[in-house]
Amino acid sequence: MWSGVMLRFACDPDRVFLVILHAAIEVARDEIHPYPLGCKPAASEEHELQENYAAGFPVLAEAFSRAEIVPLLDRLLAASRDAGALYQITDWCWLVLHDCLENLIYVHNDVVSDHDDGLNEVGPYRIGRIDFDAILDAYFWDTDFLMGRPLVDMSEEAREHMGVSPETFGIAAGLKPHPEELRITPVEWESPDRKPFKLKGPAEGRIPCYPPLAD
Repeated sequence: MWSGVMLRFACDPDRVFLVILHAAIEVARDEIHPYPLGCKPAASEEHELQENYAAGFPVLAEAFSRAEIVPLLDRLLAASRDAGALYQITDWCWLVLHDCLENLIYVHNDVVSDHDDGLNEVGPYRIGRIDFDAILDAYFWDTDFLMGRPLVDMSEEAREHMGVSPETFGIAAGLKPHPEELRITPVEWESPDRKPFKLKGPAEGRIPCYPPLAD
Protein backbone atom coordinates (compact mmCIF):
# COMPACT_ATOMS: atom_id res chain seq x y z
CA MET A 1 0.00 0.00 0.00
CA TRP A 2 0.99 3.62 -0.51
CA SER A 3 1.65 5.97 2.32
CA GLY A 4 -0.17 9.28 2.47
CA VAL A 5 3.15 11.10 2.90
CA MET A 6 4.88 10.78 -0.41
CA LEU A 7 5.34 11.03 -4.08
CA ARG A 8 4.31 7.95 -6.02
CA PHE A 9 7.38 5.72 -5.86
CA ALA A 10 7.88 2.31 -7.42
CA CYS A 11 7.64 0.71 -3.97
CA ASP A 12 6.67 1.76 -0.46
CA PRO A 13 9.39 3.97 1.04
CA ASP A 14 10.56 3.67 4.62
CA ARG A 15 11.36 6.42 7.11
CA VAL A 16 15.07 6.38 6.35
CA PHE A 17 14.62 6.87 2.62
CA LEU A 18 12.22 9.76 3.14
CA VAL A 19 14.71 11.48 5.46
CA ILE A 20 17.47 11.01 2.85
CA LEU A 21 15.19 12.33 0.10
CA HIS A 22 14.12 15.39 2.06
CA ALA A 23 17.72 16.15 3.03
CA ALA A 24 18.80 15.80 -0.61
CA ILE A 25 16.21 18.33 -1.81
CA GLU A 26 16.93 20.75 1.04
CA VAL A 27 20.69 20.60 0.56
CA ALA A 28 20.34 21.15 -3.19
CA ARG A 29 18.08 24.13 -2.63
CA ASP A 30 20.47 25.66 -0.09
CA GLU A 31 23.42 25.19 -2.43
CA ILE A 32 21.62 26.75 -5.38
CA HIS A 33 19.99 29.62 -3.45
CA PRO A 34 21.48 29.96 0.06
CA TYR A 35 19.11 32.73 1.12
CA PRO A 36 15.75 32.96 2.88
CA LEU A 37 12.61 32.98 0.76
CA GLY A 38 12.23 36.29 -1.04
CA CYS A 39 15.85 37.39 -0.60
CA LYS A 40 18.12 37.93 -3.58
CA PRO A 41 21.91 37.69 -3.69
CA ALA A 42 23.99 40.75 -4.37
CA ALA A 43 25.00 41.24 -7.97
CA SER A 44 28.61 40.46 -7.00
CA GLU A 45 27.53 37.02 -5.71
CA GLU A 46 25.29 36.05 -8.62
CA HIS A 47 28.11 34.96 -10.92
CA GLU A 48 29.69 32.72 -8.28
CA LEU A 49 26.32 31.16 -7.42
CA GLN A 50 25.66 30.42 -11.09
CA GLU A 51 29.10 28.85 -11.50
CA ASN A 52 28.56 26.66 -8.44
CA TYR A 53 25.12 25.62 -9.72
CA ALA A 54 26.52 24.66 -13.12
CA ALA A 55 29.37 22.70 -11.50
CA GLY A 56 27.19 20.85 -9.00
CA PHE A 57 24.17 20.24 -11.22
CA PRO A 58 25.39 20.45 -14.83
CA VAL A 59 22.37 18.74 -16.40
CA LEU A 60 19.83 20.72 -14.41
CA ALA A 61 21.70 23.98 -15.03
CA GLU A 62 21.28 23.45 -18.79
CA ALA A 63 17.51 23.02 -18.41
CA PHE A 64 16.64 25.37 -15.54
CA SER A 65 17.82 28.77 -14.42
CA ARG A 66 18.37 29.17 -10.69
CA ALA A 67 15.13 31.16 -10.55
CA GLU A 68 13.28 28.24 -12.17
CA ILE A 69 14.78 25.31 -10.24
CA VAL A 70 14.28 26.70 -6.70
CA PRO A 71 10.44 26.87 -6.88
CA LEU A 72 10.39 23.36 -8.38
CA LEU A 73 12.53 22.03 -5.53
CA ASP A 74 10.17 23.70 -3.05
CA ARG A 75 7.13 22.10 -4.73
CA LEU A 76 8.75 18.65 -4.74
CA LEU A 77 9.67 18.94 -1.08
CA ALA A 78 6.16 20.08 -0.14
CA ALA A 79 4.52 17.26 -2.12
CA SER A 80 6.82 14.65 -0.59
CA ARG A 81 5.74 15.84 2.87
CA ASP A 82 2.01 16.15 2.19
CA ALA A 83 0.27 14.10 4.86
CA GLY A 84 -2.94 13.57 2.90
CA ALA A 85 -2.22 12.98 -0.77
CA LEU A 86 -0.38 10.84 -3.28
CA TYR A 87 1.36 12.64 -6.15
CA GLN A 88 2.43 11.54 -9.61
CA ILE A 89 5.47 13.39 -10.96
CA THR A 90 6.93 13.70 -14.44
CA ASP A 91 10.24 12.47 -15.81
CA TRP A 92 11.67 15.98 -15.49
CA CYS A 93 10.85 15.87 -11.77
CA TRP A 94 12.39 12.38 -11.47
CA LEU A 95 15.55 13.78 -13.06
CA VAL A 96 15.66 16.56 -10.45
CA LEU A 97 15.22 14.04 -7.60
CA HIS A 98 17.88 11.79 -9.16
CA ASP A 99 20.46 14.59 -9.27
CA CYS A 100 19.63 15.81 -5.75
CA LEU A 101 20.02 12.29 -4.33
CA GLU A 102 23.18 11.62 -6.32
CA ASN A 103 24.87 14.77 -5.03
CA LEU A 104 23.89 14.22 -1.40
CA ILE A 105 24.90 10.55 -1.42
CA TYR A 106 28.25 11.25 -3.11
CA VAL A 107 29.16 13.77 -0.41
CA HIS A 108 27.75 11.58 2.37
CA ASN A 109 29.76 8.52 1.31
CA ASP A 110 32.90 10.62 1.03
CA VAL A 111 32.36 11.91 4.57
CA VAL A 112 31.69 8.49 6.13
CA SER A 113 34.94 7.17 4.66
CA ASP A 114 36.79 9.70 6.86
CA HIS A 115 34.85 9.00 10.06
CA ASP A 116 36.19 6.44 12.50
CA ASP A 117 32.74 4.93 13.05
CA GLY A 118 31.86 5.02 9.33
CA LEU A 119 28.68 7.00 10.02
CA ASN A 120 27.41 10.47 9.15
CA GLU A 121 24.41 12.42 10.41
CA VAL A 122 21.35 12.66 8.17
CA GLY A 123 18.31 14.03 9.99
CA PRO A 124 17.71 11.95 13.14
CA TYR A 125 20.02 9.16 11.94
CA ARG A 126 23.70 8.36 11.79
CA ILE A 127 23.98 6.45 8.54
CA GLY A 128 26.82 4.45 7.03
CA ARG A 129 27.41 4.05 3.31
CA ILE A 130 24.35 4.70 1.12
CA ASP A 131 23.96 2.63 -2.05
CA PHE A 132 22.67 5.07 -4.67
CA ASP A 133 22.13 2.39 -7.34
CA ALA A 134 20.08 0.29 -4.91
CA ILE A 135 17.90 3.32 -4.17
CA LEU A 136 17.30 3.86 -7.89
CA ASP A 137 16.42 0.18 -8.36
CA ALA A 138 14.01 0.22 -5.43
CA TYR A 139 12.20 3.53 -5.77
CA PHE A 140 12.49 4.83 -9.33
CA TRP A 141 10.18 3.41 -11.99
CA ASP A 142 12.97 3.62 -14.57
CA THR A 143 15.88 5.82 -15.50
CA ASP A 144 15.22 6.26 -19.23
CA PHE A 145 15.68 10.00 -18.67
CA LEU A 146 19.42 9.34 -18.23
CA MET A 147 19.95 7.69 -21.64
CA GLY A 148 20.95 10.86 -23.44
CA ARG A 149 22.25 10.72 -27.01
CA PRO A 150 21.61 6.98 -27.64
CA LEU A 151 17.90 7.64 -27.09
CA VAL A 152 17.94 10.55 -29.54
CA ASP A 153 19.67 8.40 -32.16
CA MET A 154 17.04 5.64 -31.95
CA SER A 155 14.31 5.42 -34.52
CA GLU A 156 10.85 6.63 -33.54
CA GLU A 157 9.64 3.04 -33.82
CA ALA A 158 12.30 1.82 -31.40
CA ARG A 159 11.42 4.56 -28.90
CA GLU A 160 7.74 3.67 -29.13
CA HIS A 161 8.60 0.00 -28.55
CA MET A 162 10.51 1.01 -25.40
CA GLY A 163 7.62 3.15 -24.22
CA VAL A 164 9.70 6.33 -24.28
CA SER A 165 7.51 9.39 -23.77
CA PRO A 166 7.96 12.65 -25.68
CA GLU A 167 8.98 14.20 -22.35
CA THR A 168 11.80 11.69 -21.87
CA PHE A 169 12.91 12.27 -25.46
CA GLY A 170 13.01 16.00 -24.76
CA ILE A 171 15.31 15.42 -21.78
CA ALA A 172 17.64 13.26 -23.88
CA ALA A 173 17.66 15.86 -26.66
CA GLY A 174 18.63 18.64 -24.25
CA LEU A 175 15.39 20.59 -24.66
CA LYS A 176 14.09 22.89 -21.94
CA PRO A 177 10.93 21.68 -20.18
CA HIS A 178 7.50 23.08 -20.87
CA PRO A 179 5.66 24.13 -17.67
CA GLU A 180 3.19 21.29 -18.22
CA GLU A 181 6.10 18.84 -18.04
CA LEU A 182 6.84 19.96 -14.47
CA ARG A 183 3.38 19.21 -13.09
CA ILE A 184 2.98 17.47 -9.74
CA THR A 185 -0.42 15.81 -9.95
CA PRO A 186 -2.55 14.41 -7.11
CA VAL A 187 -3.69 10.89 -7.99
CA GLU A 188 -6.19 8.46 -6.54
CA TRP A 189 -5.18 5.55 -4.35
CA GLU A 190 -4.99 2.29 -6.30
CA SER A 191 -8.26 1.11 -4.73
CA PRO A 192 -10.89 2.94 -2.64
CA ASP A 193 -10.24 0.91 0.52
CA ARG A 194 -6.49 1.46 0.62
CA LYS A 195 -5.24 3.19 3.73
CA PRO A 196 -1.93 4.99 4.29
CA PHE A 197 0.38 2.37 5.71
CA LYS A 198 2.59 2.77 8.74
CA LEU A 199 6.09 3.72 7.65
CA LYS A 200 8.66 1.03 8.34
CA GLY A 201 12.08 1.56 9.87
CA PRO A 202 13.36 3.21 13.04
CA ALA A 203 12.52 6.84 13.78
CA GLU A 204 16.14 7.57 14.76
CA GLY A 205 19.46 5.92 15.59
CA ARG A 206 22.32 4.19 13.81
CA ILE A 207 21.86 2.77 10.31
CA PRO A 208 25.05 0.82 9.38
CA CYS A 209 24.21 0.95 5.67
CA TYR A 210 21.26 1.92 3.52
CA PRO A 211 19.42 0.15 2.04
CA PRO A 212 20.09 -2.64 4.57
CA LEU A 213 21.89 -5.70 3.25
CA ALA A 214 19.51 -8.54 2.38
CA ASP A 215 19.39 -11.42 4.86
